[in-house]
Amino acid sequence: MVPWRRRSRAVGDFFRKQILTENLLRFSGGPDFHEGHAHRFYYMELALMAGFMPWTILMPIAAVQSTWKPRILEPRLKYVLVWFATVLIFYNFPQSKRGVYLLCLYPAFATLLALYVRDSIAGPDLSRGWVRGLSRLSGAVLMLTGATCLIVLWMLVAREDQAAALVTAVGLRAPTFVPTLSSVIGEHWLFAALMPLALETVASC
Repeated sequence: MVPWRRRSRAVGDFFRKQILTENLLRFSGGPDFHEGHAHRFYYMELALMAGFMPWTILMPIAAVQSTWKPRILEPRLKYVLVWFATVLIFYNFPQSKRGVYLLCLYPAFATLLALYVRDSIAGPDLSRGWVRGLSRLSGAVLMLTGATCLIVLWMLVAREDQAAALVTAVGLRAPTFVPTLSSVIGEHWLFAALMPLALETVASC
């Protein structure tokens, strides 16, 4: 192939991949979009809450505090709010959505959450009930998680075939996953058992 034709084809491939596919089609979608990560409009909100864990559990406290005692919208707070809303709304529109796109949103979200949690600590009357409820809910989740981990550990050691069937049922079809996991647990059984037991201990406190 003539060198200039080779270069021309390379430039055309680059333009189609980097400009059209990775930017325009990832945003607009359409019948020619086959790049994956296509999700519904509200996916980014769920991705934000999942990616911001464990601090997401403080959101009800901040919501109550901001509803009953909103802060004065001074310029710095307006800046953070615009930052948060602009990034979140913009990344809801593309056809292709991934939680990592919201990394630039985390500082604004953390700042807003910290401001209202601080206000709730300074004036705890509004948020006391939410804090008590979240503490109980967190304890229940930790206890359930620890118990589930102990059951899974027992299955991996004593009922490996049932564990493999369970893994297949949830959509994980890697045939070597369960045997490899069982082997690792066998080599580090003490550490594997102490982790869920520590969860149970923390949940009971």
